[in-house]
Amino acid sequence: MSRKKLFALDAAFSAITNLFELLVVEFFLYGTARIVVPLLSFGRIVVGDFYLEEPGFNWFGLKRREDGRYQMSRDAGKWSAVVFWVLCLTAYAVYARGF
Repeated sequence: MSRKKLFALDAAFSAITNLFELLVVEFFLYGTARIVVPLLSFGRIVVGDFYLEEPGFNWFGLKRREDGRYQMSRDAGKWSAVVFWVLCLTAYAVYARGF
């Protein structure tokens, strides 16, 4: 194949993987965080909006809101969702599979 065709295929593959990352990974983890974080914190912590870039978060990704609750940054929320799913897979492997 010529270089131009390889470059076009590389660009198309990159666009598809970026779309997959945005749609599946980002929204899935963000949606998980929007559900799990308030449940586990009994409503004291909420995850911020997906497209809203707000300054003022501390090192843990939290800041206090005016109503007394904490707001978690979306990136910290996605990391908490990753931890949640890793713990779920570990629990499945230990209890269901007997590892």
